[in-house]
Formats: sequence, C-alpha cells, structure tokens
Amino acid sequence: MKERKFMEFNKLIEKYFDADDDSGFTQMIFDRQAKKKALKERVKKYLLTDEEIDKLFQIIEKAEMDIEKIKRSFKKKNYTEDDLVAFQDKIVLIQRKMQEDFEKKLLQTIKHKYETAKKILEEMDKNKGL
Repeated sequence: MKERKFMEFNKLIEKYFDADDDSGFTQMIFDRQAKKKALKERVKKYLLTDEEIDKLFQIIEKAEMDIEKIKRSFKKKNYTEDDLVAFQDKIVLIQRKMQEDFEKKLLQTIKHKYETAKKILEEMDKNKGL
C-alpha cells in the first residue's frame, strides 16, 4: 500500500512538474523532499521500524498531495491580494494539520513501543522469580 501512495504522489509531481515555474512551487517541492529526508534521519533515533516510519510519512505525503491540488486549482493570472491570502491560508492550514497529525502519530507509536517493552520486561522479571 505504501508503494501505491508514494507512486501516486510521484505521478502527481511528474504530471504537473514545470521546470520553468517562476512561482516558487517547483523549488518548494525540492525543499520539501530535502526536509523529509532530514526528518526521516531524525525519526530513526526512536528505533522505529520501516513500516512505522512509512505510516508516519504517509501523513506528509497526503498533505503534499493536498497542497499540490490546491496549487493546481489556483491557475488564474490576475490574483487579488485577497486571493493570495486565501491561497496561503489553505496551504498553512494543511501544513499545520500535517504537523499535528505527524506529532500525534509519532507520540502514539513511541508510547506503544514503550508500553510493549515495559510489558516484556515485566514478564521477564516475573519469569526470573519462578
């Protein structure tokens, strides 16, 4: 399933990638990719499995797809200041939700790993006493 989601995002990027983009969105894509790579390295310190990391990063990929959809819906050339503010607000809301969801899922995953390890240690201590 993770392969499919990642492939969907790649297809979206390939479909709309514009090397002559002067709006900054193409650079934003590359910046996001670099940030995701750095974040993956930081998350590895929690000793998460590849599957756990993939589940976390699905949150980011979904947000990226949502941002790309908003970008593509914003095609008109004569923007008003209000249009730009509304556009920016939509992107900021997606980014905030992504950050909150990511942090919540990371915390849940770490807590689950801790609780599992705690139960294993308790069981081992219990078995030593027999």
